[in-house]
Amino acid sequence: DRPKRWSVSLRAGGFDEQGSAGMLRRDGAPGNPVLGWKGSPQVGAAVAFDVRPGVTLDLAIARLDVDFGSDFVPAGSGPERVSARIATGHLEDLRLAIWLDPVMLGDRPAYYVSPESASRGRIALMIVAAVTTAGDVEVADEARELLGIDRVAANRQTSAGIGARVDYRLGRSAWSIGAQLDWTWRLGGDLVTVETSPASPYGGAALAHEGPSFMADLSWHF
Repeated sequence: DRPKRWSVSLRAGGFDEQGSAGMLRRDGAPGNPVLGWKGSPQVGAAVAFDVRPGVTLDLAIARLDVDFGSDFVPAGSGPERVSARIATGHLEDLRLAIWLDPVMLGDRPAYYVSPESASRGRIALMIVAAVTTAGDVEVADEARELLGIDRVAANRQTSAGIGARVDYRLGRSAWSIGAQLDWTWRLGGDLVTVETSPASPYGGAALAHEGPSFMADLSWHF
């Protein structure tokens, strides 16, 4: 049998935002914004190709539904505060990754799914580049009224990162299960920008999409 150098995957996991401080109020007032932004579920799909034993290119797309959280603002002249929701939306994450398996790059290189490969497991290091696009961001009514947020404009951001993944082949079949953990940092672009009324404490706020991502997947090799 020839080596199976291509694979397609279905993935699901989560992203824990570390760049959410960009949406904090600019006036330094107490508040608790971006509650939902700290952790977002994601689903996606990928196609991968073994360039040579131990080197794999992986192209993946994922969708994250996000809640930009809420802020606590005074209800009137008294001490009472109410929660004002900010916005909801989704992100689309397009990622290109290179996997490097030190074992398969060794003295006896072999493709992961091939007759020459005696191991069902694989551990690889990852280098990741990503383009993230925000879309369909909807500002909540209370954000317009209480926070002075007129619009959250969707933009595009580039980022890069590193990570690791593990795979386990199901018997001698063409199927495998895997998981990966990576961390990305923003290179350029503001994912969203906030347009506000002149008196809004959110004037000039922007937001970056960066942090740890975990995905589990089911792959078929051909």
